[in-house]
Amino acid sequence: SELSGHISTVAANHNGRSLDEEASLKDRSLKLKMCPSCCSGPFANDYCSNMRSHHGECSKARLGHLGSSGYSPCTPQGRFRVSATEIAERLAGLSDTKTVNDVLPRCPTHNVVVMFNGCSACGYLFTDTSWHNLPAWDTNAKAKLALDLKKFNAARLLAAQVRKEAAMLDVERSAAGSTMEDNK
Repeated sequence: SELSGHISTVAANHNGRSLDEEASLKDRSLKLKMCPSCCSGPFANDYCSNMRSHHGECSKARLGHLGSSGYSPCTPQGRFRVSATEIAERLAGLSDTKTVNDVLPRCPTHNVVVMFNGCSACGYLFTDTSWHNLPAWDTNAKAKLALDLKKFNAARLLAAQVRKEAAMLDVERSAAGSTMEDNK
């Protein structure tokens, strides 16, 4: 017979992780977030809940201070950084053929895109909210959003049909009323 927790112990050992590491991953999964606009995700953030702090910084230089090998400053003045305004202007260039990563500025020294605190799928910016205020990750959210869109489109179509039928009824009533007056 299986003991309680045996499957998770086997899974943890199979993945090369201890139970503490598995518990940490489970705790982290509870902190996963998604885009409030398009429900893309999951997004993880282990460092900073202020979504404006590092928005626009060179990602390699930002992570370099954490001890990554080969770190070098972007410029003699330090890290390369672009303004949130410049990022927002570039996001206006999104299209069916250009993704968020295509339009984001790149560090001229490291040739990497700047840190972007927003949704890489739709371009929605998270800079006006705290990480903690973003919606929790829901694996079914996109399906629910698609279903809501189908319902909305069905309701819109039904409303158009009702308006058409109401207009036809009004025409028929007018014609019937004028026929009754002619017969008097």
